[in-house]
Amino acid sequence: MTGPGTPHDRTTVEGLDSLAMTALRLVVTGRPAEAAALLAPTVETLDHTEVPTPALIDVSILYATLTTGPAQLRAAHYAYHFGHRVFPCGHPRRLAAADAYGTALHQHGRYTEAVAVRCRLLAGYRVHQPRASLSVAADLAASLHAAGHCREAQLTVCEAWNTWRHHPHRDVSTGTTILRTTIRLLRSCRRDLDLIAVICQARDTPAWDDLVITHTTTLAAADADYIDTHRGTLCTHTPQLPTRTSAAPTNLPPPRPAHRPPAGSWPPTDTSGHDSSRPHPTPQRAARPAPIAGRRTSATAAGNLRACGASPDGADPASRPGTGSMAHRRPSWHTALRMVAVLVPAVALVLHVVI
Repeated sequence: MTGPGTPHDRTTVEGLDSLAMTALRLVVTGRPAEAAALLAPTVETLDHTEVPTPALIDVSILYATLTTGPAQLRAAHYAYHFGHRVFPCGHPRRLAAADAYGTALHQHGRYTEAVAVRCRLLAGYRVHQPRASLSVAADLAASLHAAGHCREAQLTVCEAWNTWRHHPHRDVSTGTTILRTTIRLLRSCRRDLDLIAVICQARDTPAWDDLVITHTTTLAAADADYIDTHRGTLCTHTPQLPTRTSAAPTNLPPPRPAHRPPAGSWPPTDTSGHDSSRPHPTPQRAARPAPIAGRRTSATAAGNLRACGASPDGADPASRPGTGSMAHRRPSWHTALRMVAVLVPAVALVLHVVI
């Protein structure tokens, strides 16, 4: 096999493709260590000054996902750097190279660089492969959280969880990854109320069953170590619920004594628990306003009301200010009219008889 710095013929490219296929077959059959050993001689002798072939980038990506240590970081950087030069934006190999490089940076504790790479990777997945962007969002949240950006990490992973939960064609493995990351982040920051809400949401999803089945003692120990380390060094959140060992506050005002009425005071205190000096809180029914048509009285009705000595609103006219004298004069006018009505026919009759 010729070196990467020399021109590659078809046999060399086919040889790299065959090498990658053999390594993938070993990974599928559960032998990742053998696959890494098969790829190591080719990847560790790479010349970083020459642009490689796409097949060599594939081999570097696969090797970076199978190993750890400095060789992993060099292979991932090689694939990421040349992947941007060889493949166009949104190409699957370019996205895979960025994913491998972000993972390697995170595993080596270079969280700030991992956040930068994974932010660009998430933007690319959202544009070109939106269905595969949720797992990348969970990885970005893990890098943000490890770098001390707790709030940003929580917002990112909760958005991914809600998107997966409401997606009609959701993948169970992706949901399990997002749920595991969400629970770890919320437990680390002692966001107990948010954690309870997420667990209540997750118990009706298949991701919860898968999480329970795949949870092992090794994962539990790793989670415990991560949570203790994050709480003691990087956590920037305040706990939502107080801890049991927290001391009671000492700056609270003293309790006010209960008010007791003096002996022989009036009104007496109700023994049923209600203060008798206060009116009973019985609901009062509000009077409905009369309709507009009912507020207007006709001329005939108004005349009848005046003849009866009543007012349209039902109040006594004598009780109104300025109407007392008129009320006293009304009976004298009525009496005079009645006398005239009686005397005029009588005088006319007498005059007729006399004449």
